[in-house]
Order: sequence, then structure tokens, then C-alpha cells
Amino acid sequence: MIDRKTLTLDSNIFIAALKRDETYSNKCADLISMISDSFILAEPSIVYQEVCGTLARKVDLSTAKAAKIAWI
Repeated sequence: MIDRKTLTLDSNIFIAALKRDETYSNKCADLISMISDSFILAEPSIVYQEVCGTLARKVDLSTAKAAKIAWI
């Protein structure tokens, strides 16, 4: 059995990874992709609303909907 550790990432990491015009977009996407199976991601319940709401306001509604579908 793998000893898994809990990892919580702030909403801004997900927003920057999805919002391509952010300065650290690539670094945030790389960080997320490096998370291995030895971690359990634990996000606050509000993370979905924060990420999708910000994407809808700052990018467009279709990007926000795509992010929502990816999480489901």
C-alpha cells in the first residue's frame, strides 16, 4: 500500500494554469502535472466556484464550462 500524503493547492494555481495569459501559466500547469499518485489532492469546496467564476469573467464562458466538465 502506498503511503499517500494530502496536498492542497490554492485556486490561483489552477486559474493560472488554465488562463494562458498569466505570467506563470506554464509553471503552474507543470506543477499540477508533476503531482504523483503518492498525493491525494484535497481542495476546499469553494475552489470550483473560484476557478470557474474567474475563468468566466476573465477568459470566456466556454473555457469555464470546459474546466467544470474536466473536474466532474
